[in-house]
Amino acid sequence: MNQNTQKSESLLSEQLSVTRDQLSDKINNLRGWPKPKPRVS
Repeated sequence: MNQNTQKSESLLSEQLSVTRDQLSDKINNLRGWPKPKPRVS
């Protein structure tokens, strides 16, 4: 159970960081800033 919890937590934090990156990209686009280079996944 502990391992499953850690797995889901890491998955959640991964999704959160991706969403945060996308949000910052959109905000930068709205401000007219140059896009940061896309990270290779």
